[in-house]
Amino acid sequence: TVSKVRMKDLIFPLQELAYNDPNLSYHLWVLLFPIVWATLADVEKKQLARPTGPIVALLSKDYHIVQAPSRPNVIQALLEAFIVSQPLPKLPMELIKYLGKTYNAWHVAIKLLESYLPRVEDKDRCLDALAELYQALNEEDIYLG
Repeated sequence: TVSKVRMKDLIFPLQELAYNDPNLSYHLWVLLFPIVWATLADVEKKQLARPTGPIVALLSKDYHIVQAPSRPNVIQALLEAFIVSQPLPKLPMELIKYLGKTYNAWHVAIKLLESYLPRVEDKDRCLDALAELYQALNEEDIYLG
């Protein structure tokens, strides 16, 4: 019966499926991260996303580069999860630009930077990062309005 089902009875098979299917892993992460993020206290969110915090450290690791040609890859999953989290984790704009270019996460990086634009104090840095991503995609019509 349902009342006798334990969490481990669900987690272990799901873990096995996710391990064998990168698309499932990607979608699970994008689904579950915002739920967990919403349960954290504001202080915890700020500590995790600060410039020297664990999220920035994780995104900056060199070992992700071996996955750059993979679709989906870890960086794409992380950025996609951030974009649907409330409030958005505030990450360095230059890092988002770099990740978008390096890991073929252009559209997610652009979406993330665009959502930062109304909230950041240094709009010029954000606009510069956006402009560089658009230019790399040859999106010249963005300059025309």
